[in-house]
Amino acid sequence: MAEHSKPNFGVLLPTREAVMSGRSDPTALFELAERAEALGFHSVWVGDSLTARPRIDALTTLAAVGARTRRVRLGTAIFLAALRHPILLAYQLASLDWITGGRIDLGVGYGRPKEPAAEHEFQILGLDPSARMKMSEELVQVMRRLWRENDVSHAGQFTRFEHVTLEPKPVQPGGVPIWLASNDVEPGLKRVGKLADGWLNNIKSPESYRVCWEKIRSYAADAGRDPNSIHPGCYFTLRLPKGKPFSPSITTAPTKRWRIPCFASPAPGTRSSTGWKNIWMRARAALFCASPRAISSQPSTPAPKRSRGADYLGKLLILLKPNRARSYSSGYKKVTSPSP
Repeated sequence: MAEHSKPNFGVLLPTREAVMSGRSDPTALFELAERAEALGFHSVWVGDSLTARPRIDALTTLAAVGARTRRVRLGTAIFLAALRHPILLAYQLASLDWITGGRIDLGVGYGRPKEPAAEHEFQILGLDPSARMKMSEELVQVMRRLWRENDVSHAGQFTRFEHVTLEPKPVQPGGVPIWLASNDVEPGLKRVGKLADGWLNNIKSPESYRVCWEKIRSYAADAGRDPNSIHPGCYFTLRLPKGKPFSPSITTAPTKRWRIPCFASPAPGTRSSTGWKNIWMRARAALFCASPRAISSQPSTPAPKRSRGADYLGKLLILLKPNRARSYSSGYKKVTSPSP
């Protein structure tokens, strides 16, 4: 990508909360995904855990959601890829990409270091949790070869096989885009620069984000890659005031949380917090429109027609309160927000 100045927003489907609730009804998950697509969201995402944080299986959920949507992208944030065999995972992801018409993104993470429950997930499968980073790196390389080549043989540290041809291949040229997770950790940033199509993190400081992003671009250049080919993202957990009118404020009182991954970064060259704050305002607006409260109150609100140049935030908010809008100035362009 040449530029990353326009943010996209995605909603995290509550697959863990679905298990914790004790109910066996997927309706809320499907309605949230369908609502997100109707509102113009870029993507919906699911988390992953085997036993440490039980939840509905990530790839099964994406397959079900993919059958109920047509445009929105479908991703994992994050997926413990090292728990899977690379040939089987490459096959599952290629099939899922084929079924959904090329809408899959794989966000790869590694589990929390030195956390007993997270390490136990690897141990029960006969895997060494201390090797999960290296295992993930090899897995990414193996899957990409299987997606791009035929008659693949591989002799690595963790996986060995000969003469494997995988069909179907993913719909997306070159295979499913792979996002790698890393906060401000040097080996992780190097891994992103060397291997990733996208960068996932939950860094909260604009300055720290900028420094890390510049390091990733530098590592990519050192590896002979085009730094602009890596898409930067950020995973936000935002707070929505319960029972109060929405306002695009940066700070709110402690309230019940709805989670949303917001894949965005400040405009190229931005060195102040201005661009970051504007992203926060947009993310809060996007979150409000896709929250369970908004869904239950407006389950069938049609999307009004907007001009092609209409701002994304304005589109979301007009869907929510079309008759109560005012303008405010953002760092990107003129947008609309609801009156408090």
